[in-house]
Amino acid sequence: MSLLAGQVAMITGAGQGLGRAIALEMASEGCVVALLEQNPETLAQVASEIRGRGADCEEHELDVTDHEAYEAVVGRIVEARGKVDVLVNNAAISPAYKTILEDARDDWRRTIAVNLEAVYTGSKLVAPHMVERR
Repeated sequence: MSLLAGQVAMITGAGQGLGRAIALEMASEGCVVALLEQNPETLAQVASEIRGRGADCEEHELDVTDHEAYEAVVGRIVEARGKVDVLVNNAAISPAYKTILEDARDDWRRTIAVNLEAVYTGSKLVAPHMVERR
């Protein structure tokens, strides 16, 4: 039996890097992975790779800073799969390093929105479903 058989995991930033690696590994262990990714090309590539290995996944193109869209995606996953067992808050950005004299407030705000606020949002949306199922 696979380690994660029967479980459903939501992974943000699943289209590349660490998110991709986590998604592939969880899928190889029998987990259904819900891939959340802003880039449609990398999202499709990872989904294709997972399905090519005989595993189950679903794709959700999403900007994690769009709270209403995030809520809708969580609702669709719970409706389709009946649960979310694991949330991997992986999505993050790291703009080119600039000094305080060179950077822009909008860059700072976008970084905070993706790296911090979206973690809170995802957790806030998924936690009630997890608590309900104990």
